[in-house]
Amino acid sequence: MSGSLHIATIQRIPVLIHWSFSLLFVWLGYVGFSEGMDIRGVLWFFFFALLLFVCVVVHEFGHALTARKFGVETKDIILSPLGGLARLNRLPDKPIQEFLIAIAGPATNVVIAILIFPIVWFFPSMSFVIEDGADVIFTKPANLLPLLFYTNITLVVFNMIPAFPMDGGRVLRSLLAMYMDRLKATRVAVVIGQVFGLVFIIGAIFLGELILGLIGLFVFFMATAEYRSAKLDSLLRAKTVGQVMRTQFTQLRMDQELGVVSAVFMTRMETSFLVFDENGYVLKGILNADEIVKAFQDGKSQSKVSELDIKKPAFTFLDASLTDVFYKMINNRLDIIPVLKEREIIGVVDQRAVNAALSNKPSA
Repeated sequence: MSGSLHIATIQRIPVLIHWSFSLLFVWLGYVGFSEGMDIRGVLWFFFFALLLFVCVVVHEFGHALTARKFGVETKDIILSPLGGLARLNRLPDKPIQEFLIAIAGPATNVVIAILIFPIVWFFPSMSFVIEDGADVIFTKPANLLPLLFYTNITLVVFNMIPAFPMDGGRVLRSLLAMYMDRLKATRVAVVIGQVFGLVFIIGAIFLGELILGLIGLFVFFMATAEYRSAKLDSLLRAKTVGQVMRTQFTQLRMDQELGVVSAVFMTRMETSFLVFDENGYVLKGILNADEIVKAFQDGKSQSKVSELDIKKPAFTFLDASLTDVFYKMINNRLDIIPVLKEREIIGVVDQRAVNAALSNKPSA
């Protein structure tokens, strides 16, 4: 994601921090000094925030590793001031899968709270009753675990609010989708989520809580975005690869000059191509439209295809839904996907075919 710093890769999943994460510490510093903390208290406040975000990362890995059990990989996990986000490569196929993936995040926070509980309970220096004021609460190490316990419980409650983009919204949608189609389930969940968003906004006005109002706005508009996403997914699932693929397509060889495709490219008949070896038998990769445009702009029309950026191919099958193609295009940054039948390429689906399917127009 643009503007993010890669800090680690765990279980083959990159963990990124968005640039805006630094603003969190500016805000925490402001809050800390406003509450009368000294520099030591503010630093302990920062340390507690880092512990909390470790819990957030564990929460997101709960989603990501559960998704992997169902064949859904995670592109990355991004940390921002608003929390964490595990970006799945695609939506799970079945409602029960979405339910388990969604519930896995809050479940990790429950586990963390359960692990902390006996430590606080049995250590005499710690207590669940914290009587210290805001100015010194973080300066006492004995307070950190009880605070972390309460914060993890709060994360569970907050995340289980039945409103997108919280986990509770996805749990609600998955439960509804067991009894109705996914799009209708999303529509019902979105309305419920928007009601919660409006309640937050109204509450913020009466209580004078800016943060609560911002959360309400975020929930309201994210619910709308979720419905658009579900509608897109519904349109894609309604068509199979076999319905939109084309069997006539230009094959490039690694030893050919790019100029050989100039005619079909300039007329927009074809804008991306499968690239084969010099003999035309073995598929070597995909040549995307943007790479061709860049080469023509740089005056490299006489360049060999092998000199250009050839992408690793991804494949699909006749009976697969267009959802499969859509996510493979996005995740692999491809404009065209070859269609296989018994290990033989029988056709292709390109970006134009997907766009035509979404607009219910013929792609030819």
